[in-house]
Amino acid sequence: MEAFANLGQSLREILPPNTVIACGSTGAIGYFTDLPILDILGLTDQHIAREGKVVSHQPGHMKTDGMYILNRKPSLLLLGNIQIHKGRMPESKLRIKIQEKEITDIPEFKKMYSYTEIPIGYGFYLSCYKRRDFFLPTDSPK
Repeated sequence: MEAFANLGQSLREILPPNTVIACGSTGAIGYFTDLPILDILGLTDQHIAREGKVVSHQPGHMKTDGMYILNRKPSLLLLGNIQIHKGRMPESKLRIKIQEKEITDIPEFKKMYSYTEIPIGYGFYLSCYKRRDFFLPTDSPK
């Protein structure tokens, strides 16, 4: 929990105010970033809670709707129960949960999003997926 609170505070300083974040661990991230959060698991999203596809038997983590998430076009997708690490990490090491595969298995996903690592301070990075037309202050001009 403390790691997510620290991450939320770092992201609040880094991200533009129009950033929409989609993730499964919404509590501390939503509270400390003060940014719009799209709950992949539907605990705070009425559509997913009522109409989401059951993909797990873990209470509170059973439902999702990958196409609904992609259609909402979040700026960032924090997958794998939010991956914070020291140093760089290749995309192949990202641990995607079964609920998140509902998103990443959609063909449009790779067209819309690219893997990125956001530096969050002290040599730590957040591995996530960034919408291709969304630019971070840390992005270098092309």
